[in-house]
Amino acid sequence: MRKRRRTYPDPRGMDNGFPQIIRLWMLRALVPLGGSRRFVTRHGWDNDDIALTLGLDVQDHFDEDEKPSQNALAALLRAAHVDAEANAPMSWKDGGIQAELISNASTLGDRFGYGPAEKDILMFCVLLHSLMEIRSVTDYLGKLTTQEVIRTLAILLGHSEADVAEALSAGSPLMTSGLVTLTPRFSADLENRLEL
Repeated sequence: MRKRRRTYPDPRGMDNGFPQIIRLWMLRALVPLGGSRRFVTRHGWDNDDIALTLGLDVQDHFDEDEKPSQNALAALLRAAHVDAEANAPMSWKDGGIQAELISNASTLGDRFGYGPAEKDILMFCVLLHSLMEIRSVTDYLGKLTTQEVIRTLAILLGHSEADVAEALSAGSPLMTSGLVTLTPRFSADLENRLEL
């Protein structure tokens, strides 16, 4: 008799699999932002766990005895990104983010006068500092200047660069509230540039 594998609820509120919106951010970091240059190697994926999280198990996409080329893996990654964009969630909640995080960010945003970009940046920073998967993928972007942080957040979160720049400016409600800090380091990875 086969034993049934017991499943446990995900403490992050992600019972229905990996959140769609986070998978989309990860693919945006790898494809439009160029993290794939370090993620796709001539020997395969640089991080098999990330590949599995993104649904890129080589065994599911290639013959068992076939060793896919770097170009074939890059094409698979681009196709996954196109599919994720085509099926992008309309909201954070639709994308599988825990309702409590959305509610808390909204409450704080209303209290401090955050705009939509500021609320999204706050929630993203919480997830960036909480989930290894996001940190691992954004590490492929390398060290980022302030302008690169702005561009990265604009692409990941779907806001204009102008809105993100305003949200990260010294006098913005997000920065003056002290909940998120854009560190003054000239160049560091995304996690270390955006501190909670």
